[in-house]
Formats: sequence, C-alpha cells, structure tokens
Amino acid sequence: MIKVNRSYVAPLSLAKGTYQAKDVQEQLLLDFGGKCYLCECHDLQSLVTEHLVAHHGDKVLMLDWNNLFLSCSHCNSVKNQRKYEHDIIDCCHEEPEKLLNQTVDETTGEPLVEPIGDSLMAVNTANLLNDCFGKNNTPYRKAEAAAKVKAFKAVMNELYKKLLTFRHENDDYRAVRGMLDRRHPFAGFTRGYVRNHLGDYPELEDDVKIR
Repeated sequence: MIKVNRSYVAPLSLAKGTYQAKDVQEQLLLDFGGKCYLCECHDLQSLVTEHLVAHHGDKVLMLDWNNLFLSCSHCNSVKNQRKYEHDIIDCCHEEPEKLLNQTVDETTGEPLVEPIGDSLMAVNTANLLNDCFGKNNTPYRKAEAAAKVKAFKAVMNELYKKLLTFRHENDDYRAVRGMLDRRHPFAGFTRGYVRNHLGDYPELEDDVKIR
C-alpha cells in the first residue's frame, strides 16, 4: 500500500446517485495509477470500485468520493469480511509507509507486511494485506493469490538485479529510481526493501524518504 493523491473534485455522477458511472471509474483509474490500492498490482484482469468503509446501503457512505477506491476483484473479495469493514488505512489521507513495514519474507521471498506500532489501523491493514497475498481458503483465491505473489517476485527480482548493478558499477540509478516511484507496481515493497537496507544504498535515502 502506498500514498495516493486523490483528485479534490468528486466526479459529477456521484451527485446524481451512482458510483458505477464512467466518470467515477476513469477518475479512480487516473488517481490510483491503474493499481489496486491494496496489493498494488498493475496488470489487473478485473477491477471494481471498492468502499473503504462498508456502506451497508448507507447512501452517504456509498456515494462519498473519499470512500471510493480502486481495487482488484480478488482484494475486494478478501476485504469483504466483517473484521476489515473498519480501521483500514486510508492511503489518500494517511501515509501507509509510516504505519506499515512492507518487506520480503527472507525464507520464502514472498511479501510480508508488519504493523509499525500497535494501532488497530496498522494491525488490521497489515493483516488484510497479508491475506490479499496469502488467502487460500478457496481454489480461486488460492490461484489469484499465487498469481500476485508470482508478479511480486518478478518485480523484486528485477529490483535486486538493478540494485546489484547500481552498487557495484554505480550504474542504473535512473532505473532504480523508477522502481521506487510510487506509481510503480508494488512500490510500497520496493521502497520498503531499500529503506530497510539503506546501509547498503545510502545514495537512495532521498528516493525512499517518507513525506
């Protein structure tokens, strides 16, 4: 999860009573850079408009521009549990990198999210993100989670290669910076990895600084 700059003006269709209109979808795609706000995958097969706080038919919550997020159907399905209806980080208003350590499991190479501190919001969001990458209680969820982990590993392996070239040949700085940009897939993890290894890459400190 990474900080997202939401457009200030809400799409007109929300005032007309619908959040499924073209202008809402187009603005979400633009604001979120085509990435699911939870898993940060970019190459998505199925997109949905997600409500951060479950609306349960409440029109105000249903049509609140600040409550609408871009999600993939898998993460939307995983989040559709009572325990995740509240106290999830709003990445348009909070800085997720201050509340989450998004790193790599050193044993499996898979994504691992740990809360920074013990706030309910940080703990719940960390649990949700770990579920998005590891939920396997149905065959479909297992397959979708596995596909996300595969995409994650491909991005991280590319980062490792570029960091190796950067460290030993003082090259590939532009390429590394591109992978640390918040618009890049899994940027929360690429930035988190470098931040956790700044002793090896002190030149990149400004590129992963939390604003």
